[in-house]
This record gives sequence, C-alpha cells and structure tokens, in this order.
Amino acid sequence: MLDLLDHKDVLYIVHRNYVQLYGEYKLANANLALIHYNEGKGILRTTNKALDETKSVLALIRTYNGQPLRFKTLGVSGTIKKCMKKYITDQCQSDKNKSS
Repeated sequence: MLDLLDHKDVLYIVHRNYVQLYGEYKLANANLALIHYNEGKGILRTTNKALDETKSVLALIRTYNGQPLRFKTLGVSGTIKKCMKKYITDQCQSDKNKSS
C-alpha cells in the first residue's frame, strides 16, 4: 500500500495522526517535513526534541482509507546527508544485490 501513496498522502497521514495523538501545538513544534519519498521509502525530518513523539506516531499508524498501512523506522541520523547515504542509497544498493 505504501508504494501507492504519493508525497502529499504520506505527509497528510503523518500530520493527521500526529494531531490526533499530541495536538496541533506539538505538531507545530515537531517541524515535520518529508524530505525524500520514493518507492515506499522516505526521510521524515523532525526536531530532536520531538523524535520520540514522531516515532510513536509512525508506529501507531495502522490503516489509511480502510487499507492496512505500516510505517517502519529504519534509523535515525543527525543530518539529512548521512540519512540519505545510510538508509536510502545503501539500502537501494543492497536491494539490487539481493535481486541479482
């Protein structure tokens, strides 16, 4: 299901669930931004103070439009560049090696 969602859908789902769980004030302070999203994998930026809240929101998402949906946190990094390298670029390379 996650592969069928676009950038706006993912951000909408996360925002909606964040507000339901913590409220608009906490959402605003989390400074969420979907930096990268492609083929069901993405980088969601948040503040370090809101990290635990953001991870809990992602873990509690179960459905969207009646379809099952799960977000999985692969890891956390201090910079977007490191995150791209470690979780997006390297992951793509290992996926290619598995299919070869």
